[in-house]
Amino acid sequence: MSKKFKQGFAKILPLSMITILVSGLFIFLAVQQKAVDPVYATGGSTITFDALPTITLTNDADSNSIANIGDTITISAIVTNSDGAEAGRACEMTLPNGGTEYGQVGVISVPLFTDNSGTSDVFTGTFVIADAAGGGIDVGTSTDTVTVGCWDADDTGRVTSASAVLAEAVDTIAPTIGTPGTIGLTDTSGEGVASIGENLTYAGGAPGAGDGDTWTVDISAYGLSAAQAPGAVAVIADDDDGAFSGTETITDNGGNTATGPATITGGFTIDNIAPTIGVAGTIGLTDTSGEGVASIGENLTYAGGAPGAGDGDTWTVDLSAYALSAAQAPGAVAVVPDNDDG
Repeated sequence: MSKKFKQGFAKILPLSMITILVSGLFIFLAVQQKAVDPVYATGGSTITFDALPTITLTNDADSNSIANIGDTITISAIVTNSDGAEAGRACEMTLPNGGTEYGQVGVISVPLFTDNSGTSDVFTGTFVIADAAGGGIDVGTSTDTVTVGCWDADDTGRVTSASAVLAEAVDTIAPTIGTPGTIGLTDTSGEGVASIGENLTYAGGAPGAGDGDTWTVDISAYGLSAAQAPGAVAVIADDDDGAFSGTETITDNGGNTATGPATITGGFTIDNIAPTIGVAGTIGLTDTSGEGVASIGENLTYAGGAPGAGDGDTWTVDLSAYALSAAQAPGAVAVVPDNDDG
């Protein structure tokens, strides 16, 4: 080997070593950077978020400003891709703990919504919160964070990722009814039938696990409230004659609900159909004096009429203005001394 070649090699070698060392350092740093995202990809793309992704409560089904069961969550990301309109541009959302806290499983697709050929493409995805049972989030957690990752067809996974924070409080645990509530009847008639004017009294039950719960019962089938709070309510005229029931709802402090049948204390029935008089009853006089005047000792005879629709009806007449019964049953009754003349 010539002296000139050796000198040239000696000059080149240190530069090569420096290049290798620098390259090695770059690789090491790149790996360290990728380690923060275990699904960081290798590929030919440079993908950047124009701004941090947003996660919003877009359908607050119960309008309580809490992200709870039945509400819709939307994630949106604006992304620029160095590959331009490369095929396979896609993003996905990763929820904490694999999505189980929201009643979901795995990652959630965030499809391309507005295609701007790789420059400021808009990706949007949604999901509806489901009951996560014991693995869910209670409203006390306040907020939660999701991660969005994006790639295209020449990448082997996510090229870049960013996080977004949901502003609203989160509650994905539905309440349970441990002991059902009860509905009792103040049965003034003693017939075991809830009649017009009698009181029904609802008492809420006990939750499986307390969480700031409230109770209501639906008795709208009987012309009453669909969300009757615990307490008493009078039976009103409607069109019910038969069995009685009520469906109660427990609502936790996050707006989540559970329903079940209330217990009917005593198993009473209901009849809230007011009868009608089809043909009026009659009151006749046994006019022993022949004067056409009901005098002391003469008999008044009451006969019930005919109902508009028969329903096991009984008839009475009020004769209390003449010192007689206020609920005189059909039959005869003698006129008694009083102060009536007319």
